[in-house]
Amino acid sequence: MQNRLPEFFSLDELYQLPILDRNWRLRVLEEIDSTNTEALRRLSAGVGTEEIILATKQTKGHGKMGRHWISMQGNLAMTATVGGLNDTSLSDLSFVTAVSILDSINPLLPLNRRLQVKWPNDIFLNNKKLGGILIEIPEIEHAAVVGIGLNVVKAPKFAGLNATCLAEFGCTVSIMDLAIFIANNFSVWLKRWKKNGLKPVIAAWRTAAIGIGKPISIRFPNDDQIHGTFIDVGEDGRLLLKTCDGFTRFIFAGDMFLEKRHVTSN
Repeated sequence: MQNRLPEFFSLDELYQLPILDRNWRLRVLEEIDSTNTEALRRLSAGVGTEEIILATKQTKGHGKMGRHWISMQGNLAMTATVGGLNDTSLSDLSFVTAVSILDSINPLLPLNRRLQVKWPNDIFLNNKKLGGILIEIPEIEHAAVVGIGLNVVKAPKFAGLNATCLAEFGCTVSIMDLAIFIANNFSVWLKRWKKNGLKPVIAAWRTAAIGIGKPISIRFPNDDQIHGTFIDVGEDGRLLLKTCDGFTRFIFAGDMFLEKRHVTSN
């Protein structure tokens, strides 16, 4: 059954929308506190997974570790709920989501511009932040909530953030079209991942990765930091870091920052 679109979508838009993969149910909201929070509420209420929640306005968007996420009117705020997972596979979803976004947006950009990905869950364009991915775990088992925020028409501006938006590169896609493109590509990559594992996902992700071979620092949730050279991302999604003393560290979680200094190793 097709969801009724809110009044802010015109009749012309209704007939021109791309077709959403039948595996998804679509829920469109004019305003919500957070699409991820709404998804968690609905799963707790027994609605079930395989749902896309799209909102034109978020009032309390959040990022990793509860950080405030600026969600400006006209930018993409969407969440997908995914079922049939096991506990060991949840960390893979950031990479599966990222390559789905690459396949959705790159065809819409000028040929000399391509999206970039920054480990573990950021989306960049022209070396500026375009958006991010947030995976959250609901109360029900074997499921995940996958939040996606992308700057479509406006880039937030405040100290310490170097951000951009799709409109700055001539991309005028609507948030409804973009959400459907991403959902459909997410379906494709979920099937590939479930059939073949993370290896082909990482191979696609690596082609757009920022910072490989360059000096970086990793900040952990407890605010500790480690510095070194970004060697690669392993087939399990862990970042391989060669530290200044010549040791290789395998990093599972943290925030990655590019550094301008020169790193030497033994």
